[in-house]
Amino acid sequence: MGYTSTDGCRPTADNYYGDRERGWFYSESPCVPVDQNKTVESKSSEKPLKKQYKLVAKVVEIPWDLIDQIDPEEIAKMERDAQKVAMMYPTDHNVKQHRLLQKYVMNKAVEYSKFGDRLGRKDTDLARWKSGLPQTTYANTVKVQKAYKDAEEVLKAYSQKAGLIVITQQGCMYCEKQIPILNKLKRETGFTYKEVDMAQAPEIVTKLGIARTPDIFLVFNKNGKPLWQRVASGLNTLDEIEQAILMGLYELGELKDDSLIYK
Repeated sequence: MGYTSTDGCRPTADNYYGDRERGWFYSESPCVPVDQNKTVESKSSEKPLKKQYKLVAKVVEIPWDLIDQIDPEEIAKMERDAQKVAMMYPTDHNVKQHRLLQKYVMNKAVEYSKFGDRLGRKDTDLARWKSGLPQTTYANTVKVQKAYKDAEEVLKAYSQKAGLIVITQQGCMYCEKQIPILNKLKRETGFTYKEVDMAQAPEIVTKLGIARTPDIFLVFNKNGKPLWQRVASGLNTLDEIEQAILMGLYELGELKDDSLIYK
């Protein structure tokens, strides 16, 4: 029995001489012939292994007798795990244990904060460091007051070459409330505005893409050319309008320092 190279086995002569002691009729196939018409089963058809899921416990267990000795990171993880269990199994015990652990963590944080504040006032090094930070209420108030004063000066300076265009429409109650606020802006900073009814100026509505009213635009006269910038939409407070104008001036490249914008 012989095999050829075309069926995937060695040539016939090799088979014969390999079995010459027993005779050519004892020749055995050195390999398994490949059936070209047989479909090879893909490994992907094998049954996938069952996915292993992480299961949560059903009862919250907090080692209260050791809690003060446990690493804070472990306690934080314990609190997250307790929350998961309490959410999955909201029994009286589970929810109470989770809330008590939350309270424990909060109390520790408050205790640390109070102790740090006391130490910061009496320790020389910490007091020197703290004095350089505007953390007190008074220091923050002074900082904010200065920012508002600087912002008001900027608005007054630009009131001669910039103004607001306010797009309104009949029956818009927010528009009616916005106008008195803009009048107050004018009194305090000299910054003027012009109200435009969208029904009377459809070309502006189309050009600017008005979607809601009031829609407020900053118009800045730069070298005789008006530059437009939307700065606010909807009802805004006086502080928000002033902030919006400063932001608009910054976007137009007039303000280089953004400290006034995020006061």
